[in-house]
Amino acid sequence: MNAFTPANPLEEALLGAQKDDASQQAFLNLLMASEVGVMLDKPLLADGGWDPEAAPMVLNRPGGFPALAVFTSPGRAVVAGVHSNTFQNGTALPFRQLLPGVQPALGLVVNPGSLVGFDMKPDQVVELKKAFGVETAAAPQ
Repeated sequence: MNAFTPANPLEEALLGAQKDDASQQAFLNLLMASEVGVMLDKPLLADGGWDPEAAPMVLNRPGGFPALAVFTSPGRAVVAGVHSNTFQNGTALPFRQLLPGVQPALGLVVNPGSLVGFDMKPDQVVELKKAFGVETAAAPQ
């Protein structure tokens, strides 16, 4: 298995958070201020925007909950796209901008398939939103 080499400060903080419980809050603070990668099933629009018809990569996690896949670096998102027949298109956006669209029944999985990542159950995502003053956006109709 390949070693995990952090590609940016967010990944350095993630690595620290997985080794030291005291570093978890520092990671979450940095995550809220960072861009993350998301894989989509449709290409971005000509203006670089997210096609409203596009679906992000959502994975069923051990424990029986669906989770939105987010990546801490573009390279990790690209690797996920290589291994997916459906999610071949990616975009980067601020995590704080993405978080309101995560509906209450959806968890998060950070760096799925990587040596360094983690799952957040839906109730943990709700708590994260509360802790950072993020309100859930209305679900798309």
